[in-house]
Amino acid sequence: MIDFDGKGFFARLKKVKDDEFEAVLDVHFKKQRENFKVAKATKEALIKEAKALADTKEFGKANTRMNDMMGEWKASGSAGSKDVDDQLWEEFNKARKTFFERRAKDWENRKAGFEAAKAIKEALKLATKRDIVILAGKGHEPYQEINGEKLPFDERIIVKELLEN
Repeated sequence: MIDFDGKGFFARLKKVKDDEFEAVLDVHFKKQRENFKVAKATKEALIKEAKALADTKEFGKANTRMNDMMGEWKASGSAGSKDVDDQLWEEFNKARKTFFERRAKDWENRKAGFEAAKAIKEALKLATKRDIVILAGKGHEPYQEINGEKLPFDERIIVKELLEN
């Protein structure tokens, strides 16, 4: 006989199923909270590392690491809410932008040094054995100041290397 009064077998079965469902949900949301916590910790560690790399002068290694970190950021998942994710992203991306802007500025500065070295090479190439080549730069200083930054550049070393080759 089927019990429809809510106190019999089917009522007890429904109660068991509801309890099992609640238990599954509890496990699911507990795991989700743990994943959010791990993702947030991962992103905070990446932010800390990105901020440290933002000030480096080792652009080659740092560039590779910054690219790897972007992959790690994407793989880490959500930190829980859009607001938290957005705030963490702003911090991370600010450090990345600082690094890439500094790297671009460094490249422009180095490019200016390359151009100076190229001009010296061209002058020496055009000169005959009887010509005197005058370098009107700061030949007594082992650096070249570009955009307020002192970069290694010594005309004497460049000339010596060019004449030896």
